[in-house]
Amino acid sequence: MDIYKNIRNLVLLSAALTLTVIVIFIIVLGCSGENNAVSKGISMFGDYFGGFATIVAACIAAQLFNDWRIQHNKQILATEAKETFNLFHKQRDYLNNQICMYKNIISGKEIKKISWAAVANQYEEDFLPLYNKDKDTMAAFCFLSEGQIVHTLTNDYFKTIEDLAEFLSKKRNVPNSDFIFLNNALSNELLELIQNIYNRNSDVLNELKTYIFVPVKTEK
Repeated sequence: MDIYKNIRNLVLLSAALTLTVIVIFIIVLGCSGENNAVSKGISMFGDYFGGFATIVAACIAAQLFNDWRIQHNKQILATEAKETFNLFHKQRDYLNNQICMYKNIISGKEIKKISWAAVANQYEEDFLPLYNKDKDTMAAFCFLSEGQIVHTLTNDYFKTIEDLAEFLSKKRNVPNSDFIFLNNALSNELLELIQNIYNRNSDVLNELKTYIFVPVKTEK
């Protein structure tokens, strides 16, 4: 519920309770035969009003502080999410270029002989340094969001990157890997692995958006 609705409801409830108590005092005094029951009833309530008003003010202050704390935490997460989003998106650009290149090779639009050794070297020299440089920041947000969906998605993304690095390392260690060139079948296999990383990256980016773009609730 909106904070202002809470405060408004609390004020209305307090006003209703105040009126009810005053009426009860007047009725009790009137039944007891007291003169000026109305003025005395209001006066009696005034004796207790100070303590009652303090309790109401404390409730409002607690509600305001709780709302501020929730908004403050959301702002911290949004700031961290924006920075992390930029890092993931920067890696996405490299992956997208690789996907386009292998699709062009498979379709025959680009004639290029690439060996397993060259692919492994390129991945280690171009992408892994970028990934390793940013991993600490990405992992920090991952830890901050532990227990939430983005935590699982980030770990999945990290795993696909490391699995491809291990896969390419094994291919490069095969004898004469410098002279084993990718054909269509091997290019499709590699494309599928890179596409998988790209998809995991997209999953993380989409989830990060939920931290950055928090929907604003409007009162109807």
